[in-house]
Amino acid sequence: MNYAMSKRAGRSVTMVQRETTDGGVEEAQTQDEVEHMIWEEIHGKRFYLAEQAPICKGRLRGDFGYMANTEAARKVLEGEYEYPAGCHQGTKDILEEIAEIRSVIPANSVSTDLRRPAWKEKWRGAKEKTSSSLPGLHFGHYVAGSTSEVISHHHALKATICLKRGFAIDRWKGGMTCILEKLPGCCLVIKLRAILLMEADYNAKNKIIYGVRMMDNARQYKMMQDEIYSEQGRTAEDGALAKILFYDLVRQTRWPASIASIDAANCYDSIAHAIASLIFQAFGVPVEGVQAMLEAIQEMKYFLRTAYGDSKGCSQSKIEVKYQGLCQGNGAAPAGWAVISITVLKAHKRKGHGATFCCPIFPRLSLRWRQSCL
Repeated sequence: MNYAMSKRAGRSVTMVQRETTDGGVEEAQTQDEVEHMIWEEIHGKRFYLAEQAPICKGRLRGDFGYMANTEAARKVLEGEYEYPAGCHQGTKDILEEIAEIRSVIPANSVSTDLRRPAWKEKWRGAKEKTSSSLPGLHFGHYVAGSTSEVISHHHALKATICLKRGFAIDRWKGGMTCILEKLPGCCLVIKLRAILLMEADYNAKNKIIYGVRMMDNARQYKMMQDEIYSEQGRTAEDGALAKILFYDLVRQTRWPASIASIDAANCYDSIAHAIASLIFQAFGVPVEGVQAMLEAIQEMKYFLRTAYGDSKGCSQSKIEVKYQGLCQGNGAAPAGWAVISITVLKAHKRKGHGATFCCPIFPRLSLRWRQSCL
């Protein structure tokens, strides 16, 4: 009964559709047509969304580049950067908040040393059937290697060298994009879910550095209050209960308030690497460790897996304009989005509460309430 009544799951695609400029729908039904349309609409558009950010334009692009490993980036972290005339106010607010966070969290306080015990612990509970990218070093290799002192030391040492020197090995720059239906039966290419299968050891070191150590740093320095319902052990019911209690308190105290449920569309794909790098550095990750993660994404070769099988060709970024975002399937993406959200929310709160509620009947009450909030 549970199987029959459960929500329909999406499946791999055999055809895709896209809307035309005249309001019609164009279909692709062969393997070549499907792959070409997906590469054109998803990899050719979605992974360049970050280029719309002000930090990717004009003088800011020259000052920070893609990696934010420049002298200008150091000045931002130290609160000494001189903003150009006409700088986008929202970008300036975020950069100033990054400097505030750095003043609290020590530089390079996240260790990028991957020792044998931590590496073995990471793979001890891994499932061998978990899929990874193309080159052939699947989860089973690392699960088996974790039982050996020598092999696990070799794997951990190789990842540590990349983190310390700030580069990504070529094997990490190949990913398999699995295209699935987000809404069962809907084949519009903009509605499809693109899950990237990345190299197993690349994802493992990302989860350790960002998912564990950077988040531990954020909790240690009291930066996690706005993300409490994403902690391990929390459920959706905890968030729902908090919302109900909020409503009760607002109603009983008669405080003017509002609550919003907001979905950040394409949030992972819209992250500009310069902003991400600055925020990761502010939360204690060394710049070399950030480079080891972002370089692989910028130079990624995206292969496709559809119902037709794996593609023979791939999609790559241009020489002058690189891919950005954090990728669905990257072990660093959830933690990365969490700290980016924290930074944005903290910058927003410095501007005030974000809204003014005016009472048309009792204007003095509204004024008194506004003053009490300052």
